[in-house]
Amino acid sequence: MARRGAVSGWLAFLVKVTTTPAFVLLLGVSGLAVIVQRGLRQSWRRVVVGGAVAVVPGLAMVAAWTRYADHVKAGNPLTVFLVSSELGDWNFGTVGQRLDITSYATIWARITDEIAGPYALTLFAGLAFAALGPALVDRVRGLGWAGAMVVAPFLFFNLYVHHSYYLCAIVPAVVMLAALGIDGLVGLARDRSRRVVLAGAVLLFVLVNSAISPLGRNDIKEWHEDARAPGAVHVISTYTEPGAKLILIGCDWDPVLPYLTHRDAVMFRGKDGRAYWDQAGDATEYGWLYACKDDADPKPYLPPGATATPSGQKALWRVSHAG
Repeated sequence: MARRGAVSGWLAFLVKVTTTPAFVLLLGVSGLAVIVQRGLRQSWRRVVVGGAVAVVPGLAMVAAWTRYADHVKAGNPLTVFLVSSELGDWNFGTVGQRLDITSYATIWARITDEIAGPYALTLFAGLAFAALGPALVDRVRGLGWAGAMVVAPFLFFNLYVHHSYYLCAIVPAVVMLAALGIDGLVGLARDRSRRVVLAGAVLLFVLVNSAISPLGRNDIKEWHEDARAPGAVHVISTYTEPGAKLILIGCDWDPVLPYLTHRDAVMFRGKDGRAYWDQAGDATEYGWLYACKDDADPKPYLPPGATATPSGQKALWRVSHAG
């Protein structure tokens, strides 16, 4: 069982590299909780050995994977800008950004809107009970969850400012703190019957408060209404043959078009596609080009010797290859 747990811990580091700080902090807090419970003399060897077994191989796997990923990205002109050495400011943010209060407000708004619910009352209650709990070991664990909520956004500051999906790394910590808050509030009641009523009232408040929030209303709406696909999906699906390969320009990072149309595509974000086509080899399979922006000029993105002619459908071009 211990071996399985160690292997699971190593693999957890690979879920997403930017989640690693939260994992490491929680492992450290778990070791500290053991020391608080059993004393330093009786537990320090177990904590040190257990921590090393869990952390060192995990960090080595993260380093190996990052190096391999950088090697792959460096080999493609479209992704060379994504190697780790080019992403310092993008990952960690700038000093000016960290001194801007609006950056912190953006992260906090995402935590409340997308995880804790409006006003984050249960989260604040959890932080209070974590800091003021009656038992030292409970305070250590509670503050550990609070640290796990903070450490990843603090390190990878810019990522949390620009993207909401990085919140996945701290969802367990925020939810645990909210649960501690609910448990602490319920514990204030003196008898069992009052605790049941108070627990129901708090849970009902959380659910209703979340449901009536803007994001909550939108989520409920999506339960019974499918999101509308972009009009380009209909155009590409109707006027290009199944299995066709497309050139997409002006679509930024959005993968919706190739995903919903079941087409393979190369997507260009830069000013031209020359560097890519120089290494792509045979490009004659790319028979269509779609421009997400009306004023986009297809010529700089075409393979050498190819031409683009309007298909008769807005933004869709037919690509012809010489010979």
